[in-house]
Amino acid sequence: MTYPRSHLVDRHNGGCYHCISRCVRQAWLCGQATHAGPSFEHRSAWLEERILVLARVFAVDVYAYAVMSNHYHVVVHVRPEQAREWCDLDVARRWMRVCSARTLHGEDERIHAFAEDAERIARCRERLGNLSWFMRFINEPMARIANREDERTGRFWDGRFRSIALLDESALLACVAYVDLNPVRAGIADSPERSRGTSVRHRVNNRKEDALTAIGTSTSLIPVSLEGYLEILRWIIASESDRGLTAPASVETVLKQSGRSSADWVSWMRSQRLKRRAYGNAQTVQDYTASIGQFWVKQ
Repeated sequence: MTYPRSHLVDRHNGGCYHCISRCVRQAWLCGQATHAGPSFEHRSAWLEERILVLARVFAVDVYAYAVMSNHYHVVVHVRPEQAREWCDLDVARRWMRVCSARTLHGEDERIHAFAEDAERIARCRERLGNLSWFMRFINEPMARIANREDERTGRFWDGRFRSIALLDESALLACVAYVDLNPVRAGIADSPERSRGTSVRHRVNNRKEDALTAIGTSTSLIPVSLEGYLEILRWIIASESDRGLTAPASVETVLKQSGRSSADWVSWMRSQRLKRRAYGNAQTVQDYTASIGQFWVKQ
């Protein structure tokens, strides 16, 4: 059953979400369909850059992403309250950065004229803190580029994107790890650090601090260092081939700080593959259910 986005996402207060967009059947987002066929690998770089650019424009913090051959994942913290704090000029600049063609002359005048339109500013401010608009600004340009390259028309994405609420630190950390490990699980990378089109590779290649912050910011909802996180990823990979493997003491300590034991974590990582609408402990799921006006959600 398909639910309205308003039943899944709190557009007034934001929150953390795992979003997935898939291509229509037989369409390729990136990679190479056959050994002799065309390569679409450049799309992965474009999509990755688009996610990073929009994270600097929208009131959305990006914690993880992975671009796969026919779909992509992104883990975000939507912050509409941040957009409400921006001045009108800032809203105008941000919106024009992603919606207007670049001009050499008259840009300042256009921004100031935009900022004086109170109704338009209010509308754009709301959109800059909105998950659906963030995803729209990723998916629509990608669809146009892909259809032009493929010489096709019609839908490129298979319906609307899926969104899964992440209700506490443990759920967020588990989902970030799940997303970063997608290429390794798919057998197209031999380690997280060598996984093209992923946030973990971006973090390692652009390391500025050791905290596991939202990409490109100093903001963090996860009390884990980057080195500690990489150690968790290595343990997850090893434990999937040896289910009796005990977590190292350092990993166990980090996981317990997020409120889960290593045994809980293994269970959570496997359950990420199921179609759930929210992840969290019993209380956070109950609170989330009430906040969206529902009596029950699949978890």
